[in-house]
Amino acid sequence: MKNLIEKNRKLIFYAILAGTFVCVLIYNILTPYISDDYAYLSELRTNATSFGDVIKLAYAELFEHGGRFLHYVTFRAFLYFGNKQIFNVYCSLMFVAFGLSIYANIEKRKKYDIYVIMLIFLLVWLFEISFGQTVLWITGAAVYLFATTYILFSLALYKKLLNTSQISHPILVCVPMFVIALFAGNSSENNSGAAILLVIIYTINAYLDFREKNARKLGFTSFIKPYMIAAWIGYIAGYLLLTLAPGAHSRANSVSEGDYQGTVGILSHIYKLSMSLRDNLWIFLVAVIILIVTLAIMGSYKSFRDIRKSNAILFVFATVASTYALMFIPLPVKRVFFGACAFLIIASIQLLLELKQNETAVKIVKYSAVSLLCLMFFFTYLENLVNLARITREENERIEIIKEAADSGADYVEVPMFREAFRNEYSAAHDSDMTEDPGYWINTFYEDWFGVDNIVGVPRDIWNEKYE
Repeated sequence: MKNLIEKNRKLIFYAILAGTFVCVLIYNILTPYISDDYAYLSELRTNATSFGDVIKLAYAELFEHGGRFLHYVTFRAFLYFGNKQIFNVYCSLMFVAFGLSIYANIEKRKKYDIYVIMLIFLLVWLFEISFGQTVLWITGAAVYLFATTYILFSLALYKKLLNTSQISHPILVCVPMFVIALFAGNSSENNSGAAILLVIIYTINAYLDFREKNARKLGFTSFIKPYMIAAWIGYIAGYLLLTLAPGAHSRANSVSEGDYQGTVGILSHIYKLSMSLRDNLWIFLVAVIILIVTLAIMGSYKSFRDIRKSNAILFVFATVASTYALMFIPLPVKRVFFGACAFLIIASIQLLLELKQNETAVKIVKYSAVSLLCLMFFFTYLENLVNLARITREENERIEIIKEAADSGADYVEVPMFREAFRNEYSAAHDSDMTEDPGYWINTFYEDWFGVDNIVGVPRDIWNEKYE
């Protein structure tokens, strides 16, 4: 069996990627427009007659909401062209790219490492934060899935270039490095900031190694390369656009932390972030601590040099930085931990690979864990595949009711709310369901898009009694 797998390692690796693509594509197909998608669809229908208008609308949001300009353009572009099937395919490809970006940041793996790539996709699918809001929802995917992929890819590319002794065309490398760094820097206040810190640490580590190799005879100017400058400019430009946009400040100022101000307010914010970190990432925090303690006892961290060059510890540091950077923005929703979770997935797998792989006990634990995760994935995927199909059926039913009311000129229509039994982590539908108040934010999005003045959500049990 082992020989068979080794002989077909490359084929199995690509089969895993293809299977992952198909799995997430099916979920994407079963995810309709939801939440803010309708607000942006209405905005584009009213204000955009060309793609230039799409860019103008994204620019205007810099003054209203935040600084993620490149991502505002991305999701508006998909909504503007109006074919969700294109998004479904692109999003599924980006999900595979996300997994490969995590893979690229893990050291000491084999070529076409089947174990690592399977573990990545299983952990992401089963434990990544708010999957329905960060991966499958158009607006959310652009801001979280796509953005985190850019960040992780930029880190892997920068580190690979640092470890490459000779680059054939150093100037040509600068352009893609700048572009990906620009996207990464403009992704999110906390994750982009953590990525910039990692780039600084990578650079310092590489410089110290360079100095040791050259007996400290050469200075920083001999070490620096054009692609480094391109990356730094890209990261800084993207991050400045992100943090200095007027919308970022107005949004921050519009949120208060109750009656707490000054030092007490900061401490309150730290407390809430710490509890959010615990609630959202507890399983990875436990795994990382156990593995770090185990490796420390085994003698893996004998000096400060071992610690500063440990890929796993650096990504744990990035998780901490990403979390507490949120002190300086409004208290976040759960999905902002999407990037931090990705950092901890990298750290966890990296620590696993640093264990002595030739010990039988380690092999039993590793492969038993992957087998159990595969079993969990099978049941989770099947259960929520059905739930997504049910939600899509109910959403299509509601849309038909609304369209009939709009065609008849009615200014009031009642529609059934989603059944609570169908709520799951792979759909954001229930978190943005309509209510009995026609002035509720999501109700107004549907009203603007479908042209009905008052749309009221009715609990399904009451709807069945009233209309069936």
